Amino acid sequence: MANMLKIRGIAYGGGVVLGAALIIRGPGGLAKSTLSPALRPGRHAQTELPDVVILTDDYQRAANAYIPWVNVVGIAVEHVAGENTGSSVPVVFAASDLFSSAQNGDLVLLDGERGIVVIAPDGPAIAAYQAERERLAPRNRVHLGHLHEPAISLDGRVIRVMARITTLAEARNAVDNGADALYMPENAPLLPADADDADQLRALYALATIGAGKPITIAGTADSVSLSSLLRTAHRANLSFCAPLTLGADWFEDLRTELATLSEELLLADETYGDLRISGRMHCGQDLEQPLELFGVYKISVELPSGAGDSTDWLQDAIQAASELLLPVEAITDLDALHKALACGAAGVAVGPEQVQGAKEVIRGLDIGNLRGHV
Repeated sequence: MANMLKIRGIAYGGGVVLGAALIIRGPGGLAKSTLSPALRPGRHAQTELPDVVILTDDYQRAANAYIPWVNVVGIAVEHVAGENTGSSVPVVFAASDLFSSAQNGDLVLLDGERGIVVIAPDGPAIAAYQAERERLAPRNRVHLGHLHEPAISLDGRVIRVMARITTLAEARNAVDNGADALYMPENAPLLPADADDADQLRALYALATIGAGKPITIAGTADSVSLSSLLRTAHRANLSFCAPLTLGADWFEDLRTELATLSEELLLADETYGDLRISGRMHCGQDLEQPLELFGVYKISVELPSGAGDSTDWLQDAIQAASELLLPVEAITDLDALHKALACGAAGVAVGPEQVQGAKEVIRGLDIGNLRGHV
């Protein structure tokens, strides 16, 4: 672990971001074998893509790099900018001594407004910086304290505990209780299907602010949720849209086409927008008529009520099919069905806001590998 190092450079592009260091340096560029284990391909099949800040001596090489297993949120460059420079993420140029102590995986705070790069900031430094910089993007806020620590089982499995929320009050409660992420079901009171685009946008902005960096999943269809509002909120939050897999693979392809068209329209209108990730959902016991790989989603949410009956075999088969495609499966459930979901291999669970800490404590006391052997 590097010692904390603050470097001043030349700001290019506003925004303050936090992410793990990913070094791309020299003629060889990015070599997978040299990456930190936490940043290697395949390590994040059970979680969100990790945010990274690229540290480089060649801006163009870094900007053009295709690295699908991470989410690039910023770039720090050792040299002064050359020609044809353009970036959709904050950049700091002329960051001298950038590689003197940084290693792949170190936490990096990059301020694209003031031209500052902080390598390996400690907890107090992050907290102080957040207090000083009120404009720190909500999607990149760091949560400190015991309540926000991940739930790690006795056998070392990290299980994401989300909160199922329907109102802003529940969202506040969930964040205060240390939820790792937020999940809002379709047609929730906060986002009714009959609300117009402006009302939905205001609600989503409020949710992004309250979420303060927590990943947010919005369940719905193109008929119940404004896609334009989702895109415009995605620059403020780590946002994903969760649609029913029963709509079919062609529907999901049409959805991606519509999102691309809307993105172009927002760009031409000089509106700020972000990338919206697409996930799929299904009810426990529901079978698909098409292979899962045709849908192009990055995770699956399964609605698993506590009274779902004998659904163990179906859930195990569904999670096994998803795991073959490196797709994590999250169970939308409650404490009563928590053991079943984990025993079947769920990578995460969504429970009520008031159940978050209870779920984390249960997980920390389980040997999930042994639990799976007694389903």
